Amino acid sequence: MTSPALTHAMGSFANTHGYLSAATMGLPTCAAVAEMTEKLQQWATATCNPMNYGDIVERTRGHYARLVGIDSTRVAIGSQTSVMASLVACSLPAGSHVLVVESDFTSIVFPFLQHRDLVVQAVPLAQLAASITDSTALVVFSLIQSCNGKVADTEAIVAAAAQHGARTLCDVTQAAGVYPVDATQFDATVCHAYKWLCSPRGVAFSQSLKTSAGTSLPFRLAGTPVMMCGAASTAPK
Repeated sequence: MTSPALTHAMGSFANTHGYLSAATMGLPTCAAVAEMTEKLQQWATATCNPMNYGDIVERTRGHYARLVGIDSTRVAIGSQTSVMASLVACSLPAGSHVLVVESDFTSIVFPFLQHRDLVVQAVPLAQLAASITDSTALVVFSLIQSCNGKVADTEAIVAAAAQHGARTLCDVTQAAGVYPVDATQFDATVCHAYKWLCSPRGVAFSQSLKTSAGTSLPFRLAGTPVMMCGAASTAPK
């Protein structure tokens, strides 16, 4: 028996019975298609007011925050998870040891490989928690692996990171919207919305790091402080 909530959700989409590739490209709801069509028409007829987008962004940040269990003030919106991961990579001191997962999605691996002053080590997902040592600065992994669907043992990974004083960066792109996500257990997260969140490509979220005092930790980009949160940043334009 189908629940009323599921029936309503199913009715929100066009007739795409049998579509099995949401993990590659999620489908938009009918409401999203109608809204985008209206905005494109407004753009084409020179009646679009970009000042109205601010409210949409704030509502979107709030929706994502509720979905992953964090406060919206810790959510930043961008266009790509790779860019957001790059900010984290730029914030690490030279010589930092970064653990990544073999065959993990390139968006959260390549940004760290581009920094030759970082020591990046790739290990199998099953060995990630056991590979964390006192020299590890950051542990980077996807909650669900895009290549095979394996779910990370977050309890073991987070516990090992805490034991050794390492930070965690988790990509929840493959999980948010279809698998329970508790982002409070990670130091930072990134998420693209084009899969289970049924959004067009070009919408991504990140969760700011927090210090032991509970304040947002600024990253550093080319020597300039950048707050990975909803507040206005001092990043170069």
